[in-house]
Amino acid sequence: MRDYEVIILAAGQASRFGSAKQLAIWRGKPLLQYAIENARCLGKKPWLALGAFRDEIIANPSLDLSSCHIVSVDNWAKGVSESIRQCVLAIQSEAPLTEGVLLLLGDQPLISLNALEQMLERLSVADQALPLLAAAYEEGPGVPAFIPARFFPALLALGGDQGARFFLRQQKAEMVSFDGLLADIDVFADLADLSPKDGSAIETG
Repeated sequence: MRDYEVIILAAGQASRFGSAKQLAIWRGKPLLQYAIENARCLGKKPWLALGAFRDEIIANPSLDLSSCHIVSVDNWAKGVSESIRQCVLAIQSEAPLTEGVLLLLGDQPLISLNALEQMLERLSVADQALPLLAAAYEEGPGVPAFIPARFFPALLALGGDQGARFFLRQQKAEMVSFDGLLADIDVFADLADLSPKDGSAIETG
């Protein structure tokens, strides 16, 4: 398997949700814990971008952050691009030889370890240039995504709300099916309806 790092984006204010969405409990765990556990099961110590609710998230007793690199995004209000930029800068400093990053969101608890492993299997068959991979949404490519290191300068050049989806569409990422696991949680009521659209079992680390 290629050498890569994992970034989890969880710095936003989630204004439509009305509270720290990352800490909302679903099936006994905070939403953010699912992404952390997937990274841990992949054998990675994720770079966790925290901003608006940083102190609240760090202090929450239900959340295990022991396996994470905490990246404080003081300028989180500038948009998701700032979270990406801060994490990429930290990785370039601490893990300069990495071949890329797996980008995850802190509010997608349906994403299974198996689905991520299937995406990452595409890296093992790449000859030299690793592919730019992204989850297939109806509106185009999105997160989870694998971004090779050669794209780091482009990520650092993003501004405001030009986040991962903007970048992935701009670069025409190869899309990977996640079979109904790409739930979109905007408001608290969405948690009640949260389940795989294809009826598949939910796998956690």
